[in-house]
Amino acid sequence: MAGTPLTATKRYIRPGVTQILWVPSGGISNIKAPTRAELDAGTDLTGDVADYAGFELASDFVDTPDLGSRFISQITGQIKPPNSQITFWADDASADVRTLLPQNTTGYIVVFPEGDGKAPGATVKGTLMDVWPVKVGSEAMTGKATDPGQRIVAFATTDEPAINVTIPT
Repeated sequence: MAGTPLTATKRYIRPGVTQILWVPSGGISNIKAPTRAELDAGTDLTGDVADYAGFELASDFVDTPDLGSRFISQITGQIKPPNSQITFWADDASADVRTLLPQNTTGYIVVFPEGDGKAPGATVKGTLMDVWPVKVGSEAMTGKATDPGQRIVAFATTDEPAINVTIPT
């Protein structure tokens, strides 16, 4: 007998859906339950984000061999986020992300994978967000000479992030 099928998903692509927000240090009192006012006080980065990577959690795996078998089993180990970064579009008058996120700036990156949906009349496409406590490790120019200018900001995750947090109304 076959198992119960997973509910079919309504698939989407990230452009036009996913949103990314910056909230300065001290701007969120409880990352597991940010308030709407705390989120609204942040800066919406979405329109200048060219790409982002690394805002995910993964567990290391630890081998647990024994003499009873040639098979090497594993257990889950420590949880470590990969290097996280956001690539932003650069401005030809330097009025871009480097004014908001210089090196050593601390705060929170809030990722709404299915969008925030707070606009009046908007249909909330998702109800969950991820809140990452971070520190800017570096900010630099990237790309080829013939490409549009971009700035890449690398982040250190400074504390355990809150993943799949309900978005406040």
